[in-house]
Amino acid sequence: MARVAILGLGGVAERIHLPACAALPDVQLVGACEPDDERRELMRRRFGLPAVYADAETLLKKGSPEIAIIGTPPDSHKELCLLALEHGAHVLCEKPFVNTIEEADAVISAADRKGLRVAVNNQYRYMEIYRSTRERLVKGEFGRLFFVQMWQQMFHPEIDSDVLVQAALRFPEERLATLALNRVSHAPNRYLEMRLDCERASVRISLGGIARAALDWSYLIRRPIFRLTIVKGGEARAETGGRSRVVARDATRAYASATAAHLRKFIGEIQSGKGSNDAARHAREVLRTVFACYESARTGQTQWLAPPHPQVFR
Repeated sequence: MARVAILGLGGVAERIHLPACAALPDVQLVGACEPDDERRELMRRRFGLPAVYADAETLLKKGSPEIAIIGTPPDSHKELCLLALEHGAHVLCEKPFVNTIEEADAVISAADRKGLRVAVNNQYRYMEIYRSTRERLVKGEFGRLFFVQMWQQMFHPEIDSDVLVQAALRFPEERLATLALNRVSHAPNRYLEMRLDCERASVRISLGGIARAALDWSYLIRRPIFRLTIVKGGEARAETGGRSRVVARDATRAYASATAAHLRKFIGEIQSGKGSNDAARHAREVLRTVFACYESARTGQTQWLAPPHPQVFR
């Protein structure tokens, strides 16, 4: 049984972390903390929390968790990661990891010194639509991957972050990825869409609920093709030879269940003693790529990233 504490009882804890913990029989939730009195009491009653505190240090001292899940706003992540590590707890931190490369290095170094684990909750890879697609790519089912397109469209201009991002990422062997994250669009909401163009097929991955009907003319098979998709979670569909087939589906929204799968794996690695902080180093590389994009936007110049450290998690 793993003793787990949750730092922060905002929306991400309500929608993701608390349901994820409840789904795992080998997790004992020892308590949570939240500075807002009303919110703290609301979450205590709604989820039957055994103990709630106003601050993280009291929670860590009284609860003595083995794992601290950090779901507070990003500006507090470094401080709370270091605090949890100081109290001997492994850390699963909500994304984004921290605010700077230096902060990431400080957290990873502290964890390494204490022999503790740190990971970032990049849970999408545990959703069936991404997990299955990746497995098929690795096995070579679709052939070599050439081009990835990712886009998002929604209308949230008031959020405290970039509302419009466009980036192009070049990889070795003449491979390319483009990203367009658009939160000032009045078009139909698309939470996250991806298209992977490979040697033998293209794969369309849609996350965020789909109700889509399409009638297209296929020049390859010389007849119309009708496709209908209605799913609350997401879908991965392979397209080749003028035809389309479903690769994987998440019938319902999988944010909490994917986080539960991530937490289960995290606990297993800790208990086996075979884990490392390569996942945190991978999160550091993601930050390095983000900051390179900002620098490219500022200077108008392509930013070249050196190969990552050989221990970086892949």
